[in-house]
Amino acid sequence: MDNELKQLRRQLESLKHDAIKYQLLKETAGFAMLTMQKYVFIDCNRMAEQIFGRAREEIIGKEPFILSPKYQSDGSPSDEKAIGLINSTLDGEAVRFEWQHVRGDGTRFYADVSLNKIAVNNEEYIQVILRDISDEKISKERLENQNRIIRHLNLKYQRQNKDYEKLLDEIKQHQDQTNAILSTITDGVVVFSLEKFLYINKQMLYMVGYMEEELSPQLLFTQLGLELDSIPLPESHGDPYESWPAGINNDKYFRLKVVAMKEKGVYMAHLTDYTEIRKVNRTIEESEFKFRSIFHSSTDGIVLASSEFVIYEVNNTFIKKYGYKAHELTGVSIDTLIIGSKDEKFSHWLETASGEEIKLTEFQVFSSDGSLSHVEVGSRKIKLGFSDTYLIIIRDISYRKKFEQQLFNSIIKAEETERKRIAANLHDELGPVLSSMKLYLNTFKAKSEGHFDYLAGQFEDLVSDAVGTVRSLSEDLSPISLFKGGLEKAIQKRLDALRDFYRIEFSSTLNEKRFEEQIEINTFRVINELLNNTLKHANASSINLKLIHSRSDINIHYEDDGVGFEPNLSEHELSGRGVSNILGRLKSMNATYEIESGPGKGVSYNIVIPIGK
Repeated sequence: MDNELKQLRRQLESLKHDAIKYQLLKETAGFAMLTMQKYVFIDCNRMAEQIFGRAREEIIGKEPFILSPKYQSDGSPSDEKAIGLINSTLDGEAVRFEWQHVRGDGTRFYADVSLNKIAVNNEEYIQVILRDISDEKISKERLENQNRIIRHLNLKYQRQNKDYEKLLDEIKQHQDQTNAILSTITDGVVVFSLEKFLYINKQMLYMVGYMEEELSPQLLFTQLGLELDSIPLPESHGDPYESWPAGINNDKYFRLKVVAMKEKGVYMAHLTDYTEIRKVNRTIEESEFKFRSIFHSSTDGIVLASSEFVIYEVNNTFIKKYGYKAHELTGVSIDTLIIGSKDEKFSHWLETASGEEIKLTEFQVFSSDGSLSHVEVGSRKIKLGFSDTYLIIIRDISYRKKFEQQLFNSIIKAEETERKRIAANLHDELGPVLSSMKLYLNTFKAKSEGHFDYLAGQFEDLVSDAVGTVRSLSEDLSPISLFKGGLEKAIQKRLDALRDFYRIEFSSTLNEKRFEEQIEINTFRVINELLNNTLKHANASSINLKLIHSRSDINIHYEDDGVGFEPNLSEHELSGRGVSNILGRLKSMNATYEIESGPGKGVSYNIVIPIGK
């Protein structure tokens, strides 16, 4: 009987020691531990309270889906999915899955959950190990969005938590159960005295690269890059020792936490490996630094806009070029900054043009003083953080546009100068020769008789035609009526010559007003080209021309009822119809225009030529 009592006392002491070790382990673990009976939580540790943001009494007695949103991320109802997972566990399966829970303040968080069935005193329980992986989920998405530079990390490290201060759920009182739980976690755990290990899990052995029989407490700490004798080991449970050792080769990033157990001289060490996460964070920081360096050092303006076309950042080049301050553009719609075409907003172009290949398109940008600048814009849709972002590259082409306009003007001026020279030569040199020939012919005709009269008449007709042709060429090359009578009279004269062939309606509010010579010449040439196109191509029967003078521009409305043409012809195809000459002159005057046409529908031009105030 005495031997049996002694044996029973030894067993009780062993169980008490296991219970103390389990309790200390439970309070220092890096994750939450909960116990369920059937579908209800019956126990939890303090880390579970911290993770859920709820007091113990708010957790105990609740089903897990009560602490969850109505639906999980895959759209499944939380209650149905939770009951299914619990039933699978009770059937003997070891279940591990990701889950969304709701904290006490209503915020959601992601958790990595493991369920294991445990039998105690013929009762079935479910042991729940839960880790908050919300930060890890965010980190994972950031990594994927940063040029996909870290996709080689395996799922084990992606799911590893940044913070391993979550506590273990309640471990059953028996040593075998405690060891089984500790062997499933990714952290190293060891219970030791200065002389020996009382317990060490497989993960700790893996992390330091030794077999259990080869390892001692002193060697363990040496492998972590520390000296056990020089560490200020805690004297009480509430005063833990914490360190971030780099390993013996200085190539690791561990978090070590040591707490004192109730038994004097016995300690528990908890080791977490943050090496891969630190590498990832450094890679992200380097990538972000490179992006910011390129972003702000680019010679082109760069604008970042959300998928709702709202600006949230611009680079220094854009700010300096267009006179803004950064906060003035933040939150502003991109359509208020960049002017689209007459047919669509810039945001619509942005949505359709932001593909893999960047295509440059001309637009105009508002400066802070309200002025407009010509720019070339290219865009690409990228991922930054969690959101789709439009990367908009803006290159100022104001100087190039100004140069093109000067070139157009120079060409037109040179052309007009040459026209005047040729017209003057025709009028001053060839005209007198033809007139002299006609005088001599008249003299010859007066003295001739018989059949010479017929030849002289024919020769006189030819000379008269030549004189008329010279006058017509001279007027066309350099219209005297324009220079003497002004734009309205020159156009009226040109239309009068066509009235025998077309029904012509002409109205004007110019009231014989004179304009700058280049404006008059270019406007006359544009209208003359329109008339020539109708003569050559339209097969029309009527022409309608309106000239409206306002304070700052001349509005031209021209239409005929001819055969028309396809409105979407290329510039090369339009050149065969004389339209390219018209467009060239309009560009030189900074004019705007609209062309409406279609097969069998005639053609209509609406042109606005700026003349200044």
